[in-house]
Amino acid sequence: MIPRKKRVAIEDSCLWVEDSDGIWNTNCGEIFEFNEGTPSENKARFCLYCGKSLIADAYDEADNDE
Repeated sequence: MIPRKKRVAIEDSCLWVEDSDGIWNTNCGEIFEFNEGTPSENKARFCLYCGKSLIADAYDEADNDE
């Protein structure tokens, strides 16, 4: 079971998942593309759309090898 403190942090966050084209798909149903780098490299700490704290899951080609 996830401790309550961590559950609240996850519920108050917006997950951004990068696809193989470098497009970030947000938990709140939006998409975003950086010219270069990841959200943290661009100092993005909050979702630009819903305002929740941002959790980034960068694309990893090794995880998607067939």
